[in-house]
Formats: sequence, structure tokens, C-alpha cells
Amino acid sequence: MKRLEKISNQIMEEFVKSPGIVDISTDLELTKPEVRVFIDRNKASDVGVDIREISSAVQQLIGGQEVSKFKDVERAKRYDVRIRLIKDQRMTPEDISEISIRTPKGGLIKLAQVVKVEEGIGPNLINRKDRQRSSTIYADTAGGKVLGEAIVEMEALAKKYVPSGYSYGFTGQAEAFKESFQYLIMALIQAIIIIYMVLAMQFNSFLHPLTVMLALPLSTVGAFGVLYLTGDTISIISMIGMITLTALVVKNSILLVDYTNTLRERGMERNQAVLQASPVRLRPILMTAVTTILGVLPVALGYSSGGEARAGMGRATFGGMFASTFLTLFVVPVAYTLLDDLQIKLRNLSRRKKEQ
Repeated sequence: MKRLEKISNQIMEEFVKSPGIVDISTDLELTKPEVRVFIDRNKASDVGVDIREISSAVQQLIGGQEVSKFKDVERAKRYDVRIRLIKDQRMTPEDISEISIRTPKGGLIKLAQVVKVEEGIGPNLINRKDRQRSSTIYADTAGGKVLGEAIVEMEALAKKYVPSGYSYGFTGQAEAFKESFQYLIMALIQAIIIIYMVLAMQFNSFLHPLTVMLALPLSTVGAFGVLYLTGDTISIISMIGMITLTALVVKNSILLVDYTNTLRERGMERNQAVLQASPVRLRPILMTAVTTILGVLPVALGYSSGGEARAGMGRATFGGMFASTFLTLFVVPVAYTLLDDLQIKLRNLSRRKKEQ
């Protein structure tokens, strides 16, 4: 317990120096006076006294033992009846040494002959986590400090001060934050995989969906850029906006790629089809993009009641749509031609192998 307290105090002393960390405390405090009774097993064995008899005598005479219950009929209450030594005989540590117990031969000996009594300081409360003794450090953030930054700083301190044989973890809001963030990352990955599968079936190709999905990394440029300019952080709310972007930004690419494929099916040469598809699809792309941007603008401004909590989601969506709309018009046509060249090379290579 002393080692655990020392580790906790070291972490707290360093953590309190971090700006924005307030109200640091711990549930482990070795401040409660206690009396420790150490039994000399060799001496107890010499006089024939069992260890359990010594423990039972101290527990019953000092701590007391419940022997019955008293029922107060008039007040309709029930009280526990405990027996123990009178107050004057159990107030000091020396009183424990004066307790007499009977030996197997019928004689009486004082506990002072077989025990050693010491005074010390112990924990006011012994907490356990997963059946192991634990110390929980509590802290709060202030002055613009975000929970994610506090978690990173605490992890660095824990790795520095927690020795081998000890472990650490998070609880409360920090634990919920980490779990929620992991679930959102998994949701984002699943969304990307599902989008790829749907696009692969739509275009009957494994490469053209990659052209369409180039809008995803392009959208992150705008999303992170707006969050940086507005001073927002990558929070759970802003991550929800990023997941929403996965469905919104690919729409522009689909319009370009789908119409380009249509023109090529009509017999038009690839480069000519790309050059014609971009101007034709420019108007619907701009109309849908501007509609989406204007739709999330009130959320991004956060002027409504409680809107500041949702503003991160709106700002991420706003920035992602704005950047991807303009970058898609330049990047996707170029990527389409490059991947199409790659597809032609792979077909020719496969054909040569079959001929050989």
C-alpha cells in the first residue's frame, strides 16, 4: 500500500503541473491510525495456543461479537447486541497485551507473551479493481483543456512512473471517451469498406471505386483545416461529422465517373469523355454541394441553444464538403485516366502470361 501511495503521489505531483488540470485527488490516503497485532508463532506453539484462538480473542473482546438482537416493540426497531470488554479495558494498544487466554493445560497466559502490538498508519479505505488493490486518481479539466490531451498526458506519466508488476487503466469519462472513439473509428472503417463494395458492384470494376473514393482523403483536408481554424478538436462530435462525410463527398465523384463511363460506352475516346463529362456534370455537382454546405452552415455556426456542442460536427462537414467539391473537379479526372492506364497495363500483362 505504501508503494502504491508513492506511485500515485508521484503521478499527481507531475500531473498538477500541467496547464488546465484542476481538482486532483486520490481515494488512497494512508492517514488512518491503526493497531497491528503480530503473532509470534513459535512462542504460541511452545505454550500450545492456536493462532485462531488468539485472533478470535482479540476480535471478540476488542471489536465485539454479535450474539443476539433486541427488539423494541414500542418504537418498532431492532438493535444488534454485541459483547466486548468495557470501555476502560479496550482504549489503548497496551490493553490488547493484557488480554488473557487459556492454554490447553488449563492455565491462563497474557497475550503479551505471544504477540507484539505496534501502532501505525493505514489506508482509510482499501479499494480494489479486478480483485487487486488499487488507487484511483481524480482530476478535472479547465481553461480550454480537452479530455483527449489530458488522457495523453496521463498515459505518458503512467508509463514513466508505474513500475513492472503494476498496471494502470482509465475509468469514468476518460474510459467512455476512449471506448467511444474506438467504436467511431471502427464505424468509419466499416463505412469505407461498404462504400467500396457498393461502388465495385455499381461500376463492375475494382479500380474505378478507388477513383471515386479519392474524395475521402480530399475531404479530410478541408475538415481538419476548418477545425484547426476554428480552434476545435477531434472530438466524438467532429468524428460523427467525418463519418457523415464518407457518404456525402463520394457523390460528386460518382457523378463524374458514371457519366464518363456512359460516354465511353457510347463509343467516345477516354480522354475526350473525361473532358466532356467534367463540364456537363459541373452544374449538378455545384448545386448539390452548395445545398449541403448551406444546410450544415447553421450547425457549424452554433448560434442555437446548445449549438456549441454540435458545432464541431457541422464545421467538419462544412470544411470537408467545401474542399472535396473543388479538389474533386481537378483530381478525380486525372486519377481516372491514370487508373484506367493501370488497368489496361494489367490486362495486357495478364494476356501475355496466358499466351506464354
